[in-house]
Amino acid sequence: MEKQKANKFPLVKLFTVDGASCYLYDGRANMFLSLSETEKNLVCEYMASYGTSEGEPCPASFPSGAAAFIARLNGNGILLPGPLEARTPSGMRGEEQLWQQWEEEAIPKKLTLEMTNTCNLRCRYCPYTINEQRGQGKMHASHHLKEEDARKAISDYFHEYTRIFRKVEPEHRTLFLKRNPPAVSFYGGEALLRFSLLEPLVKYVLSLPWKEHHIPAEKVVFHITTNATLLTREMVEFFIRYHFTLAISFDGPPEENDKYRVFKNGQGTGTVVERALDMIREVSEEYLLNHVHIQAVLAPEYDHDKVGRYFEGRSLNGCYGGVRQFSYLEFSDYSESKKTDKQLAQFNIRERIKELYEKGLSPEERYQYILRDPLISAWLRYVYAILTKVGDAPSHKARYFNSCYIGRTNLLLDTYGNLHLCERSDFSMPVGEVNSGINRTAVRQMYRDFFEKTDSPSCRSCWAGRFCTLCTAALIKNGAVQEPDRSICRSLRHAQEKQIEDLLYIKEYYPEILEQMERMYFQANDITLGAFHAYVKEQQDVAP
Repeated sequence: MEKQKANKFPLVKLFTVDGASCYLYDGRANMFLSLSETEKNLVCEYMASYGTSEGEPCPASFPSGAAAFIARLNGNGILLPGPLEARTPSGMRGEEQLWQQWEEEAIPKKLTLEMTNTCNLRCRYCPYTINEQRGQGKMHASHHLKEEDARKAISDYFHEYTRIFRKVEPEHRTLFLKRNPPAVSFYGGEALLRFSLLEPLVKYVLSLPWKEHHIPAEKVVFHITTNATLLTREMVEFFIRYHFTLAISFDGPPEENDKYRVFKNGQGTGTVVERALDMIREVSEEYLLNHVHIQAVLAPEYDHDKVGRYFEGRSLNGCYGGVRQFSYLEFSDYSESKKTDKQLAQFNIRERIKELYEKGLSPEERYQYILRDPLISAWLRYVYAILTKVGDAPSHKARYFNSCYIGRTNLLLDTYGNLHLCERSDFSMPVGEVNSGINRTAVRQMYRDFFEKTDSPSCRSCWAGRFCTLCTAALIKNGAVQEPDRSICRSLRHAQEKQIEDLLYIKEYYPEILEQMERMYFQANDITLGAFHAYVKEQQDVAP
């Protein structure tokens, strides 16, 4: 019966919360529907018997009320049999709608500059380190970005951003800049190996005529990602002066961090990074709190409880790890060993939430506790990602576009002068070159390949397609857009199923946590002007 259901209704998934409440998720309509016990049994019977009564939508044995209930669902596009006819909107597959939005609507979110592909570390979970050991794929090298290439990319980004910004109504421009500020990010390798190039590039960015386009220069956002092992007081003072967001990769106490994050000679980096963080605090406690972002990987072999206690011990003004921006990142296995994290696999968010409520904390105290707990905060981030992708009414757009706007939304310039869609790519399929610009023929072909791969029967029959994280960049490998790895698809669906079960549990028993998740994880995601205008309208509609 289960197999029969899956074959006939591949986009429908039933979830039970604590053996009681039942929810139907329909991937075509992209919404959850709460079902009573009677309705659940009716839906199961309908799915099992569909098509067996001489083509009638409901068996002849169904009473009129039950048949009417099914008809109402079907009328709203819910509980329809079969896969999607196509996963991508036809206008985008034919490119007309896609290219109109690409040209006129796509917001240039960020320019990333690969300062160097050299790194002074050889982190054991880094894909470049693993590729280096294998002698294939993108790996550490010794090439540096040319200043003239960086200036050209920055100039082009300025012109693209201001071209789109001019289309925003004057009364909405302040909000637009708050949600979608121009952003330039510096990346590696280890970006601080090219610190001498940072100041001339930053000064060049700020010298551009932003004010002529009604954009205060101070609205330009600068990011840099670093392992912090080369950080000096001079560098910190520079980052403070230019209001950089400083993202530091650091996994916790040296005895844990050093299991993966090591120098070329194999020595651990933990104590060096500790000293760097202490030095930042000495220079400016305010900067550490508000502008430093610690990114810690939840890797196998780490004692997550020890990691949590360590960062709790480094708290400052009640902020976990001493910073307001702290992220636990999920471990990705780039080797063939398929390591699994037993602590995460055994982690039960429901038990942890129950324990949290049993403490008798106030809502604000619970919020701070969640922020401080490494596993709760990390898992709820995944749950929140599910929440943001689900509609509260049946979607009339059964097809969806699971990609950014290649060469527009994000753009990365590598050390050789090639342009890529983002840092998630393996850099084997450039979308252009800095002096000649975006290669539209290459981008068009990349879209065609992506649509072909994701319009496969398997993708069109996947109930979790709306939550899929396999975007164009994730499918690029060895110079081609590859078919999704079905083992990865199964793993993603399994994780998403668990996240949905936890989301529904929280909604059922602890709905106030949903509001706290909005506060913790909200990020603007206006990839088009249309999306921004929709947000503005939504705010106007709910205004008193």
